[in-house]
Amino acid sequence: MKNLLPSVTGPALVVIAAGSLLGFAILRGSGSPGGYTGAPIDGRTCTNCHSSASGTGSLTITAPASYTPGVPLDITVEMDEPGESEHGFELVVVDATTGNNVVGTITLNQSLDATKFSLSNTHVTHDSQGGDPGQWKVTWTPGVSETQAVTVYVAGASKTSKPVYNETWTISLALPVELSSFDVRLDGQNAILDWRTESESNNIGFDIQHADDSGSFEAVGFVPGAGTTSEARDYSYTINDLLPGTHRFRLRQIDFDGTTTVSEQIEVAVGVPDQFFLSEAYPNPFNPTTTFEFAVRQDQEVRVRVFDEMGRQVTDLFNGTLSANEAHRVTFDAAGLASGTYIIQLQGADFYESRQVVLLK
Repeated sequence: MKNLLPSVTGPALVVIAAGSLLGFAILRGSGSPGGYTGAPIDGRTCTNCHSSASGTGSLTITAPASYTPGVPLDITVEMDEPGESEHGFELVVVDATTGNNVVGTITLNQSLDATKFSLSNTHVTHDSQGGDPGQWKVTWTPGVSETQAVTVYVAGASKTSKPVYNETWTISLALPVELSSFDVRLDGQNAILDWRTESESNNIGFDIQHADDSGSFEAVGFVPGAGTTSEARDYSYTINDLLPGTHRFRLRQIDFDGTTTVSEQIEVAVGVPDQFFLSEAYPNPFNPTTTFEFAVRQDQEVRVRVFDEMGRQVTDLFNGTLSANEAHRVTFDAAGLASGTYIIQLQGADFYESRQVVLLK
């Protein structure tokens, strides 16, 4: 997962992905970088006009590494040149691939002397003759249909020097859900899934999917999402009464438009809580088949038989070596038997256990 608030100090390149390129440049009067309207739109990049980097101080850009279409994000520009108290800058956001085509809108999000700024909805400059502190905060709002990466370009200069810095920052389109963690922990025979999102876009929610050793993934629950938000969210879901063996889990995230994204899978091994495990048969009553599971804590010879009410053996369902902590599933087919009560018996090295089932035809 990307760092949400990366910071760059000194000459650097910052590109904003998915959507557009944001650029900052030193203010040298009015207009966009290089003096042409709307920032780079004629095939030139910002560095055609702001290519020097001769200062001894620093220019820092702090901004998110990803954006959600239509959702505003904050960008902070800070400049410090030793011996200077007045600084200026230019800022613009453009397409990261072409270096042209201004994208989104820019607004100031702090109270500053309006006479020292030139602000359009796509470009902002601050006069280097101004006395404001060398830190400025702006808000960039990408278009609702933006999907490409964007670059933020910033150039800065002090009152008495030529432009001394230019920096860029890349911002990419955020995934529908930015999943920062997905973990599982055991509580007895229960698995507790915990996950965290750093941001969400048009997120209906999450299908919880589970698979054991012998099966494919199946949905076992659903957790509603937060729709669209730039705030981190924590989620949890508990799956109860798991059989011994290895269990795999994954999340299937669903957008409002029906698009889905499947997470990486995680797994956990559930052990046998006692010396052995024998589940109830299902269905019960049954006709003509019923299924049950069994497992043992240590490797050993195991036998599973079925008896009628008179104690007579009807069938032998399993007779062999069973590995530790691995659930084994068996189906009892009573198609050729009469209705009545039957006893399923599990026999190990030093234990017996039984379950009663009823055949109704």
